[in-house]
Order: sequence, then C-alpha cells, then structure tokens
Amino acid sequence: MPPPATPRPDLPRERLARAGPAALSDSELLAVLLCHGCRGEDVVALGGRVLSEAGSLSGLARLLELTGNMEDAIEYVDMANL
Repeated sequence: MPPPATPRPDLPRERLARAGPAALSDSELLAVLLCHGCRGEDVVALGGRVLSEAGSLSGLARLLELTGNMEDAIEYVDMANL
C-alpha cells in the first residue's frame, strides 16, 4: 500500500486526536466522519465539496434528515450539480 499523500500527523483524524475539534475546519471534521474519499478525490476535498454544495453544516444536516444517510446525501449533492 502506498504511503498517504499527506504526512500522518497532519491528517484530520490525527489532528483531531492531538489538538481537538477546534483545530479542524468544518470540511476536515466532515472528513473524519466520512473516513475515506472516492476515486480522484481525497476525503478532505470531498468533505469541502459536499459542505460547499450543501451551503453549510446546517444545510448538510437538512439533507441528512431528508435522505437518511450520508451516502444518499452526497449522491443528492452530486446529482444537483449535473
């Protein structure tokens, strides 16, 4: 397995453990919840894109209420931008 592109101590999960949630951006906090990105998009970029397209954390929370899970919310965001 190739090493991660970002040095280990700077990954969101490690920074969260070391410095707490205040040290992370909203997209990095979402990246911790998502756990992995998708082909061609790392998890931090995916988190940032989803937040940007949902408008805010509260917009994402609304999508989660409507769809019931994160995967469907992300798919909804992707389809809305076709």
